[in-house]
Amino acid sequence: MKKLLHLLAGLLFAVLPSKAQNGYTVDPNSVINDPTALKSGEYLIYCEASGKTPGFLFYKNDDNGRPFRFNNGISIATGYVSNAYYVWTVAEVEENGKKLYTFTNKQDNSKYLLKDNNWNQNMAISADKEKAKLEAVPYTDEIGVKTIALKLPEQITPPEGEANADPYIFCNAAGDPNLSYWGSDNPEGAVHFTFYPVSESSSLAPKYPFLLSDAPKGGQFAENTHWYYWTLRDKYASYVEGQDYISLSGTNPKGYGSFWAFVEKTDGVIEIYNAATGANKVLASTAPATGQENANGGNTYPTLTNKSALTQDLVGSWNIKTGDGCFYLRREGQAEEYYLNDRDSKIAFWTSAYSASDEGSQFRVAIINLEQEIATTKAEHKAAANMGAVGALTSEAFEEFNDLLSQGTVFGLSEAKKMAEDPSNFISLDANKYYRIYTQGRPEKNYMTMNADFLTGTDYNAANASLIWKFTGDATSGYTMNNQGRYAMQPQATEDNPTGSSQQALSTDDAQKANLFKLNKINGKVAKWGIKPDNAGLHLDANYDIVGWTNGDASEWYLVEAATIDLTITEAGYATVNYPFAVQVPAEVTAYTGTLSKDKAVFNLNEIENGIIPANTPVILQGAADTYNLTILTDNTDKPIENNDLNGICLSQEINDAADAYILGNKDSEVGFYLMDKTDRTLAANKAYIELPAAANPVRSIVIGGPTTGIEDTVAESTEAEEYYDLQGRRVMNPTKGIYVTKSGKKVLFNK
Repeated sequence: MKKLLHLLAGLLFAVLPSKAQNGYTVDPNSVINDPTALKSGEYLIYCEASGKTPGFLFYKNDDNGRPFRFNNGISIATGYVSNAYYVWTVAEVEENGKKLYTFTNKQDNSKYLLKDNNWNQNMAISADKEKAKLEAVPYTDEIGVKTIALKLPEQITPPEGEANADPYIFCNAAGDPNLSYWGSDNPEGAVHFTFYPVSESSSLAPKYPFLLSDAPKGGQFAENTHWYYWTLRDKYASYVEGQDYISLSGTNPKGYGSFWAFVEKTDGVIEIYNAATGANKVLASTAPATGQENANGGNTYPTLTNKSALTQDLVGSWNIKTGDGCFYLRREGQAEEYYLNDRDSKIAFWTSAYSASDEGSQFRVAIINLEQEIATTKAEHKAAANMGAVGALTSEAFEEFNDLLSQGTVFGLSEAKKMAEDPSNFISLDANKYYRIYTQGRPEKNYMTMNADFLTGTDYNAANASLIWKFTGDATSGYTMNNQGRYAMQPQATEDNPTGSSQQALSTDDAQKANLFKLNKINGKVAKWGIKPDNAGLHLDANYDIVGWTNGDASEWYLVEAATIDLTITEAGYATVNYPFAVQVPAEVTAYTGTLSKDKAVFNLNEIENGIIPANTPVILQGAADTYNLTILTDNTDKPIENNDLNGICLSQEINDAADAYILGNKDSEVGFYLMDKTDRTLAANKAYIELPAAANPVRSIVIGGPTTGIEDTVAESTEAEEYYDLQGRRVMNPTKGIYVTKSGKKVLFNK
């Protein structure tokens, strides 16, 4: 999910440290994210929305067309804010017995969040629009982060084609994220708000837009070290091992390489440290290339360097110049005004005087709440690790990961994050194993399965073998996906849908089976994998069809090992199964194959002594009424048991009516195989049946169990030449209904 903590970027403050001025103080740890705690008062309001850079709500006085926005123009890193455009007076009101809130801008109290009857239109100032009285709704995301959504208490007229729904505050993408209303049944996609109480202050504006850390000692960071995310053009600076530059990413990597601290060396000169490289390295650079003017300043990239390697040419300290909500950095001792800049998503120099004021040179910081970061980092990995998903930490690695986080230090957090980025600690995909495939992108029917023709979504069912997939191949050449003997095919691109957003078809033809190439771990998503064939990923759409598509949470899948499958035996005491994988039945269950006598008159049950049922072996299972766990045997390669007259199917299908088919049933308390109805020849998935040649007067039933439960014999209505004896040992020439013993010692039940 998008939030590990609130990213509080930049600080807008006046730059006259010698002169007192009115501003606002704020405690970065004093956050209100529960509607029950929201009271009348003055606040900074932090906003987050899917796909938008988070930031604080402000009133933009130079654009009345879109005056209410949020961006990262301020931070509460130093506990001080001077720009009243970001401060809001919240008033609690009651209407019709409901607690509501109004929002007025502190800089200009004639500007307020307003009621707007237009869906998906930027909230704009207008004389005919009244002040909005908004309801605060609690929201908790998938890793437990709490926020507040705001909505009008009554519905507004939706656009044509849209259903009535609660009008939540959403945002539009034009320019900065702008507030608008949109109808929804829940606040998941709305803007999510958190509130920071502020109080007016006449204290001095801070010297820097961050708190200075104490200098490291003895190769260790000082106790008083303040860690920040560091941004340039809304991109996050991060050290990546093996790179000789600092990369910039539009998505916060939240890794141990994205933690930065600032130490003052002398007045106006700072050193910059990174948690991943330790206290002995600082950001350093040689002089930028000259003579290229606007041609990007050559290829001079600052990088983290051992302090012992610094020289007169390789400098590890930086002159800092503060600006309006930002700061600029240039190499100490550099005579020219060449400032660091964003070039090709790397921190580099721009050898131009414009760099001293260019937007691409404006750095900001985002405070890191260490305690919250540790808690959310643990929560983010816990669910995936507990479910054993491919790409999650192994149980051993997760235990060590938790121990590191429990230290409560940035070192422990950094080392834990380092573990979480090391593939050697991950649960890997094993082509011998079977998996269930699950997405959080839909609230229901979110397990990948199939119907007769297409991939689709369904609810979880531990007994459903059609939820269990086999991946064949490797990460280099790619994998195919097999389920019940069918392969997932490539999404078929059309003129209207070049990404292949048609239903995902199936095939039993090896030549047509999809090569899914690679299961690509989604950046920033713990143990979530995008199953991506040639031209599109697999996506669970709103109709619960699986189609070719590339975006959204419903294109991200967990692969969770299917170690067992459930089986329910009813009061009848018997069940039939036929699985495409080998299973081990528990000791309380007995498994049988069956053989028909030569004249098809007697059906004998043959116990599988070790309880191991090879793949594609149809069997009868006997046990007390209960639900049992059958272990899936991934390493068993035995062929199906021979001399077995049971027939089996995987997917539900119609049984050929050219023969008489008998299926397990319970009629008049006699459990047996009964002749299928001629009008309904459909048999459920993963079942077994008996097939006999079609006859003018077919056998009506083949009974098992009854008073002989547990014996290996069954019933017929005719016999071959055989000697039969009653249970007292007397020979019977013409057996009638009952139990008899053959000369060879077998027990047989006649049903006449």
